[in-house]
Amino acid sequence: MRDHSEHIELKREEAVAKLLEIADFHPKAETVDLHDALGRVTARTCTSKQDIPNALTAQMDGIAVRFADFAEGMPDTSDWECGREFDWANTGTAMPEGFDTEIAIEQVEFDDEEHPRIQTAPEREGQSCTPRGASIHEGEKVLPARTRLTPAKVALLGTCGYAQVEVVRKPRVVFIPTGDELVEIGQSPQIGKTFETNGILLEGKLRLWGAEPVIYPCLPDDWNRIRGAVLRACDEADVVAINAGSSKGSKDFTMEILEEIGTVYCHETNHGPGRHSSVSSVNGTPVVGISGPPMGCEITADWYLKPLVDLYLLGKSEPVRTVVATLAEDLVPHDEDDPLWVPAGEGEWAWNGWQGEPHPKMVMNVCYVRAGLAFGCRMCPRRENCPYGNMHPHPWDPEPAFRVTRPVVLEPGPDGLVARPARGKTGLNLEGIDNADGYVCEPPDQLPHLREGARVKVQVRFPYKH
Repeated sequence: MRDHSEHIELKREEAVAKLLEIADFHPKAETVDLHDALGRVTARTCTSKQDIPNALTAQMDGIAVRFADFAEGMPDTSDWECGREFDWANTGTAMPEGFDTEIAIEQVEFDDEEHPRIQTAPEREGQSCTPRGASIHEGEKVLPARTRLTPAKVALLGTCGYAQVEVVRKPRVVFIPTGDELVEIGQSPQIGKTFETNGILLEGKLRLWGAEPVIYPCLPDDWNRIRGAVLRACDEADVVAINAGSSKGSKDFTMEILEEIGTVYCHETNHGPGRHSSVSSVNGTPVVGISGPPMGCEITADWYLKPLVDLYLLGKSEPVRTVVATLAEDLVPHDEDDPLWVPAGEGEWAWNGWQGEPHPKMVMNVCYVRAGLAFGCRMCPRRENCPYGNMHPHPWDPEPAFRVTRPVVLEPGPDGLVARPARGKTGLNLEGIDNADGYVCEPPDQLPHLREGARVKVQVRFPYKH
């Protein structure tokens, strides 16, 4: 067992702040065709290449006339000819040359020889017309730099005369999966082996966020191979993420390797799932330790990788948005019929995870609640005295306070937002997290009190679609 007694633990907010502090990005620009610009981020301020509209334009269907012909009232139009005293004008098109005013078609009748009979004279020059440059003048700022291009913004650039646009080059993010137990997707399943799926999960997330993912092949728990992969990744990537190998197992080398070749600012964080997230820097490249289990990877990638991608592309990371909601049901079940909780005394409930075999529903790192103090399972030097193997309950450090993360779905209610636990159809609960609108992050000793009707703070999950 590895000695991690000197490891640094940070709160989620502190870990994110440290990542943003050590990231020293200098993104380059590239030019892409407008048809390929969706989701990209502008590298420069975009100004219009022309006046919009670029000519006097008809606002509706009608006829184009000269206002001067109405200077003394309604003229005799019985001999007016199309193309001479009037012309056709259609919505959104440039007014015919030489004409400055429009009359709606509903105000005009025509005799058998197609001479117009105008019912109401125009009141001013330019009536029912849009002047040149009324929307945007040539050279006027259309979009600022570091703007993510939505379909409407791409169309706006096309309207303003762009066929190509200069965008921020996508940040390259390398992901290194490690573990003797891992095999690549598509290989024959083997007893005791696990398919490596965090790579495909992160590849999808990174593409949606606007990054260029590079997924390394699975690496065994080999010091030299992991060390070499990290050094190579930091040389070719803007951000590196390494999966697993940061706990207390006999082959969890990641943190020691990062301490040898770089600087480790955070060995673990104060939340579960994802406790073994880490923050490091190697040769100036931020290195994010991502939790190994799929549920932890899903959450911690959102929390620690996305802020770096946003900083690279947008020049800033959006702050976490919090809303208050009312629980529509207990956040975690706790009754005598549910094996997740067992009575622990008057008014107390114990977490039934460390008593014998851990329960599948056990919240990571939390064993039980007693006398208002949170206790947890950590790898402990006293493990040989622990009847439960490598898990030994002991008082939790009061600072930073540990937080249990529970995904929730938000719904409108009669008195504001209501929250329900996000559930999946399998024990992995990845579907539940994928459907979640946010997370409730509370100390474990608060979980038994988060009953139906309780008011909770929900950290809103960012939308994937921009």
